[in-house]
Amino acid sequence: MFQIVKQIDGLVIWANTVLLFFLSFIPFATEIVNNDPKSLFGSQLYTLLFIFVNLAWNFLRISLLHANKDHKILVASLRHEPKSLITLAAFIVVFLLTFVWHEFGMIGTFLVMMGWIMPYKRIENNIKRL
Repeated sequence: MFQIVKQIDGLVIWANTVLLFFLSFIPFATEIVNNDPKSLFGSQLYTLLFIFVNLAWNFLRISLLHANKDHKILVASLRHEPKSLITLAAFIVVFLLTFVWHEFGMIGTFLVMMGWIMPYKRIENNIKRL
């Protein structure tokens, strides 16, 4: 995504900092889950952390759109991006299901994150057009 960004502003820097802040908690949450895999708290913490990572990612995506309004390729690539919203909804469902079956927090988080293995085809196709 940053390969096609032409300019950034203070909001983009803040959004990127917030994303990195939440990403830095992944080892902490992983250690809690590792210490007690049957813990409801650990499972919910892990899922909540990824909800916040997803929200921070969307904040970064939107701030990049605002900073690059005139960059047609970036706007076309990121304006209507359903993958992030579907992921956010899936994480919320996984979090709610942890109240019923707490092990599903880890299983569901893993399954939802598998969708992010595939790169953004729209961005890759738009980079080729440059």
